[in-house]
Amino acid sequence: MTNRELMLDYLNCTEEERDEKRSQLCSAVKNENERVELLIQLKQEGEIKPEQGNRIVSLLYLSPSSDEDMDVFGKELKIMTWLADSGCAWAQCRIAELYELGLGGFAKGGLAKDERKALAYYEKAAKGNEDFRQWVRLGRLYKKLGMPQKALNALLKPIIWENGEIARIKDFNSYDLGTELFDILTEEGSIEVKKEHIRTLRKLVTYYCEKGEGEERDAGEALRKLIQIYEMNCGKFSAENISQEREPARRSDQNTGRNANNRNEQRNNQYVKTSSGCLGAFIFLTLVPCGVVGTAIWLLLNVF
Repeated sequence: MTNRELMLDYLNCTEEERDEKRSQLCSAVKNENERVELLIQLKQEGEIKPEQGNRIVSLLYLSPSSDEDMDVFGKELKIMTWLADSGCAWAQCRIAELYELGLGGFAKGGLAKDERKALAYYEKAAKGNEDFRQWVRLGRLYKKLGMPQKALNALLKPIIWENGEIARIKDFNSYDLGTELFDILTEEGSIEVKKEHIRTLRKLVTYYCEKGEGEERDAGEALRKLIQIYEMNCGKFSAENISQEREPARRSDQNTGRNANNRNEQRNNQYVKTSSGCLGAFIFLTLVPCGVVGTAIWLLLNVF
């Protein structure tokens, strides 16, 4: 089979054959630039469609490591942008990542960092897309751009429920979800936290602590403390609440210390009183008899 036929075979195969056909294509056409040129040719001939976008995206690395790679990157970016503008969610996410991170450090053809454009592409990819798995990235961008309520709503989206319990977290960055939730809820500013949010956070604590490992378990413990802070501060999450929560704890410790000192002082006073009474009894019981005996001896020696 020619390289052209291998490419078309991969793009039009069944989902079960996909990995095998991709491997055959990449073994025959090892050079990345050759694969990109082949895609450009097929696009001009009308042989590829936006519906094949997820398979095309998997052939485009979009990760230049030198100025020499930028020519290939420029060609890949044109194909990716065409797919993204045609409604391919996979391409929209990839373009969003590029704008979020930026590739402007190369001498030519770099892509400048633009978080507003990244946000726009993430939102397009998420709209009506049940397979969207970049909610954590989207929530992080909302937070950075000053939209905390949207950030909170986005971060809760990838949680999948079954029978009232969290079954899984549908996100490529699920291990970051707990950390991002902690950060957004403790930031300065007002966030509308509803009862269902708190219920979700409680379930997330259970999910992380029972099913998670390492960082996920740490995130679960952090969220557990966060819920306690929420309950102690009249249903508010903010950095101010955190500091206010810590201050009563310090005052409580100080009061506990003062009460302990008072109890010690009372015990000391009681000890002094008790000791004084014991000493008086000792003197009475010891010296008085000694006085009687001494008087008797004197009388014996001087009178009789």
